Amino acid sequence: PGGSHPGMQVFSPKGPCEDYFGRNVQNETTTVLDPDVTEGFPHGFLSFVHHAGPGSVCIPPGPPVGCHRYFVVTYSDGCDPFCPLVTGEAAALAGKRDLAGNFDRGNGVLLACRDCVKGVSVTCWAAPALEP
Repeated sequence: PGGSHPGMQVFSPKGPCEDYFGRNVQNETTTVLDPDVTEGFPHGFLSFVHHAGPGSVCIPPGPPVGCHRYFVVTYSDGCDPFCPLVTGEAAALAGKRDLAGNFDRGNGVLLACRDCVKGVSVTCWAAPALEP
């Protein structure tokens, strides 16, 4: 009882962000937004920020019910110096609901940095939350 057993491997069903949002999600200037909190598409009307650029946490998907869309937005290195991704202020948005409307719910773009968007991709994940 308890402890580890020889030859036994620990299994974690949920992998890191890269497994869900792409291998460069934390190496590039990227944001990840779920606009389908909490009930999933088309019933969810809140947004959750999974990643908000350099220095931010990156939280893998964990949809409790339904199918959720995740907008993965990549930004160019030539962003305006006041863009929160450049100043580092965007990192504080990650891991929280976007109650202030910092992101466009239709495409996941951080509005203050919309002029330097390189690309947007969408990935979808469904429950269970521990193993989407």
